[in-house]
Amino acid sequence: MSASEITQSLDLTASDLAANFVASLSSMVMPGEVLKAARLRIIDTVGVAVAGSALPALQALAVSLARDDGAGQLWGSGRTAVPAQAAMFNAAASHGEDFDDTHTGAVVHGSACVVPAAWAAAEERDLTIGDLLRGVIAGWEVAARVGMASGGGFHRRGLHTTSVAGAFGAAAAVCAVWDLDARQTRNALGISGSTAGGLNAYLEDGSQGKLMNPGFAAQGGYLAALAATAGLSGPGRVFEGRHGLFEALGDGPEGVLEEFDDLGGRWEIREVSTKPYPFCHFAHATVDAVLEIRGSGLDVQSIDEVKCRLPAPTFDLLCRPWDAKQSPSTPYSVRFSLPWLVALALVDGEITRASFASGLLSRHDVGRLAQQVSVEKWGHSPFPDTYPGSVLIKSSSGIAEAEQLTNRGHPTAPLDGTTIRAKFVDCVAVGDSQRAAHLYDVLSSSSSTTRVRDLSRHMRASLTTGPR
Repeated sequence: MSASEITQSLDLTASDLAANFVASLSSMVMPGEVLKAARLRIIDTVGVAVAGSALPALQALAVSLARDDGAGQLWGSGRTAVPAQAAMFNAAASHGEDFDDTHTGAVVHGSACVVPAAWAAAEERDLTIGDLLRGVIAGWEVAARVGMASGGGFHRRGLHTTSVAGAFGAAAAVCAVWDLDARQTRNALGISGSTAGGLNAYLEDGSQGKLMNPGFAAQGGYLAALAATAGLSGPGRVFEGRHGLFEALGDGPEGVLEEFDDLGGRWEIREVSTKPYPFCHFAHATVDAVLEIRGSGLDVQSIDEVKCRLPAPTFDLLCRPWDAKQSPSTPYSVRFSLPWLVALALVDGEITRASFASGLLSRHDVGRLAQQVSVEKWGHSPFPDTYPGSVLIKSSSGIAEAEQLTNRGHPTAPLDGTTIRAKFVDCVAVGDSQRAAHLYDVLSSSSSTTRVRDLSRHMRASLTTGPR
């Protein structure tokens, strides 16, 4: 009898499977590679969140949320807030530059939701890095499975898969940090179904509402776990029930149980891609292909045409409507514009965090070249196992082609330690790269018994000299 047949014979729901797994983690000896992956997720998320916290709107939000007696640190701001709001702010900041990681198959930015919620939970109760790691693992295993079970259905309905799946991941993370039992965890997952959502409406005008999708998911998951500890009950069939998540927001519950019945045997946190670039993950391989051609001696001034191929499911984020993508309205919307990202890589030979400065839309050299970019659907690509890209450039000197089947940072093409460290330092350095590098070392090497509050104090001392 298969695992799924056993599950069905016992009449277990997906919530049962998830809750039993989360509740068992405190007594489980987890594989070293899983713990290593969880620590990397924490380090990368702290780094990109500190970078994102410098956005003017988020700086103003930090001031609005700040409380002198708050138990949760607002990363990068030097301020504190109540834990649920700290989880919300830090999650939004994690997504601020679109530099946060992605589970490729699920298309979920899980760490942006899970790490801030787990950190806030551990910080509030003065728990340890070991508790934090357990929460991050639990949250990722649940969020990734919700995303994979959707099969793109949430996205097809205009929803942000990250914040739908992330609400459940955040709830699972907090439950694991607080070591709640299976009944409480099942209730928390059920309650978090009422917070799952988040629209992709930002795609129409390049607004920053997308940042709040993981923010509200992290906050909602935290509050769902808090409500469960108070004794509130949640629907036990929140995933596959008649009015459950996949009936209400997805394509139906078929296959949901199968995604959850191997929890603890298949570790999805090891399948997360770390981003080398601060823009939409679907465009990374395309930009790498462009840079490969440019590095071979291409004269950018002689370009006549740039033809790209992308998998059809990526078009909504990067290519539609094409006129708007060729003429983005905000620097933020450039992060989701294939023609501008391609042109920017060709003109500058790189794309960094500094590329998205306020004067970007005045770059007429980039804008002109963006008009020469076209795109067609890639019918039989490796997507969604990887996020591939293919480019053909016609110029006065001939035709050059490049194809990248795997996005850099993917588990099969991981970034090396030097690159990961450099990314963190670049994100975190506030005029002092040495202190940023020291913080990286602290986060990397602190023992599992170190208190998260001590890490928070260290972060605050390393990053700021006071509120900014």
